[in-house]
Amino acid sequence: MNTTAQEFHNVDSIAKTYDSNINSLQLLTAYIERDFDSDIKRARALFVWLTANISYDLNDYNYGPKNYKFNYASPEELETKINTRKQDIVTFTMNYKRAVCEGYAETFKQACDLLNIDCVVISGYTRGSSWEIGKLPLEGNHAWNAMKIKNEWKLVDNTWGAGHSRDANHWVRDFDDYYFLVAPEELITSHYPEDKNWQLLSSPLNEKEFTNQPNYASLFFKEELQLIAPTTGIISGNDEFISIKLIGASNDTEFGYAFDNDYYLTTIIPEINGGITTLNIPRKNKKKIALKILIDTDMIVKFYVD
Repeated sequence: MNTTAQEFHNVDSIAKTYDSNINSLQLLTAYIERDFDSDIKRARALFVWLTANISYDLNDYNYGPKNYKFNYASPEELETKINTRKQDIVTFTMNYKRAVCEGYAETFKQACDLLNIDCVVISGYTRGSSWEIGKLPLEGNHAWNAMKIKNEWKLVDNTWGAGHSRDANHWVRDFDDYYFLVAPEELITSHYPEDKNWQLLSSPLNEKEFTNQPNYASLFFKEELQLIAPTTGIISGNDEFISIKLIGASNDTEFGYAFDNDYYLTTIIPEINGGITTLNIPRKNKKKIALKILIDTDMIVKFYVD
């Protein structure tokens, strides 16, 4: 993709000037078409506006209906009812400026349709908790998007780009543009589509391979790190130290770690040899607990200590 960071900065600045009270996708996309001359810039402007103005609806997530059933007499009637429901979701999202993942994904898709950008909604599963490492069957239904730019499918998650849940009752807006044009080999660490084709990988992962991975934060990939060891998200054994090996870290990176029941993070001086950064963390008989690795105070990767 030839669009530069500076060009995206300019797109973002313009998109943020659009009225936050717009409730018509036709009006929003008209502004976008007026101001930008390429599909990638238009999609970026849409992503920025949605993530800046649509809040995650924790009340709907916690207490809303989880399944929908339709009575229908023909496949055509079923399709009509499904499309009506999708339109209702988008209308609610735009009018009330809140949604769960389906609202973000369906709104992005319908806006892309108006912009003549091929786009689909992907249904699947996500993971972020250490307790989900190694756990089957998959849980945590989610929806995100793929859009076609210059005949190549690109992955976007507006929901995760908008913010995150601090706990079951508090959502924090926290723009993360990492989730615009996510590399398939990185998104598969957290997102598993029901249709494996939407992994967009030459060798798709199966469910066990997916769930056995560590939990990565977007910062891990922004820092261009690679994990050498452990090779899975579950750390077993009784060694005195847990050794985390990385490549790509700069010499001045400040690492820390924290187990789930720690009140404070502990800074750690890495060992650097031949381009490999090793973090030796005292196990202290820790069992059945999460281990977070941090840069400064931000988590980059999480394991489950068995």
